Amino acid sequence: MHLHEVHNATARFVGDATAQLSRIPGSAIAARYIQSSYQDDPVRSAIELFLFLFAVRYLLAPKYSTQKTVQLTDAEIDELVEDWTPEPLVAPVTQLEELDNDKRPVIVG
Repeated sequence: MHLHEVHNATARFVGDATAQLSRIPGSAIAARYIQSSYQDDPVRSAIELFLFLFAVRYLLAPKYSTQKTVQLTDAEIDELVEDWTPEPLVAPVTQLEELDNDKRPVIVG
């Protein structure tokens, strides 16, 4: 392939890609935004491009399971059960709460 043929093929590809992109609704607005943004602040445009590519990569990345299955032997389970001490469901009653409870009326019956 000669250089001239490569140039023509590239020009055709770019022309076809431009024609296809112009068919997308709102593409002209996006193109103007990118062009004016790059002219005003090229560093910001580079950061936005990086963030866009990062978001696309993140969304297309394979999903990994966070659920790990651990197989324990019966002896290990027994040891864990023996070492386990439950926490109280409520805090111990303070002296102030105890005095307040004594003053509350109790309905019987």
